[in-house]
Amino acid sequence: MSRQQIDIVDLIPVNTNTDNIIKMDEERRLNNRYAVGERLGIGGLSVVYEARDDYSEYYGDDRRLAVKLPLEHLSAKSDIDAFMYAEYAHLSRLSHPNIIKVIDFGIDAEFNIPYIVLEQLNGRLLNEIPLTQFSISMKWNLLYTLFKTIEYLHTQHIVHADINPNNIMYLDDESIKLFDFGISINLSKKQLFELDYNTIKAYNPRYAAPEVIQGDVPTFHSDLFSMAVVCFELYSGQLPYIERSTELFERPITLRDLKLLPFGLRRWFKYALSADPMKRNKLYPLFLDIKKYI
Repeated sequence: MSRQQIDIVDLIPVNTNTDNIIKMDEERRLNNRYAVGERLGIGGLSVVYEARDDYSEYYGDDRRLAVKLPLEHLSAKSDIDAFMYAEYAHLSRLSHPNIIKVIDFGIDAEFNIPYIVLEQLNGRLLNEIPLTQFSISMKWNLLYTLFKTIEYLHTQHIVHADINPNNIMYLDDESIKLFDFGISINLSKKQLFELDYNTIKAYNPRYAAPEVIQGDVPTFHSDLFSMAVVCFELYSGQLPYIERSTELFERPITLRDLKLLPFGLRRWFKYALSADPMKRNKLYPLFLDIKKYI
């Protein structure tokens, strides 16, 4: 099924507010199966609610679920079903303890609204946790886990394209989950549609790589950059630039800028935060083993 790029441009809202949320009546059911509960969160393109599965309850499965819906003004767009299905397709191909699990995709027969059913996460977003609450070992574990998670993604040919603290959940058991694959890319398959990154700014610009801000399609290298920015902020309490990563063209990262980071990681961060994507080194065995020295 071919898709028009111009329709996708219309998907991106100028502002996100509660007026854009699809109104869910109490005990509203999607396809007469998923009962929609309280709102859990809202983003630039979608809103997430608590959900209950009638089938699961009938068979005694008490797992907690969430359902993701497009914002109201997007639900009538011609490509919104493909846009939502793309995220489901990405996640359905992945199986990793640090990536959110997808359960189901559907289009509500009564209101013609596409939805994704996901596991419900219990914890706090990374950006909601004061840095003072992170011990040295917690910071290392987050860095190590996040990198291994992204490494797995890339072996599956998936570019997340929007790695930032709003899309990382720190769970109650102190593990993390990466979520929100709404603008992700599967490099091994032809996309149902293509996002024009010159026009669409659906990513978080504070953590995006310079080439993405300039309109290039996200790559493995841009994921690596965004992860490095998240972890730099975790260790130093600030971004490696003032507002946007394009500042790094004029003022590249030096080892002196990395003085608050563990000594053994500084050279890796220097290259990972390069404005030139081809200078961002992939993970080396020494980096994998360095945990024992920190």
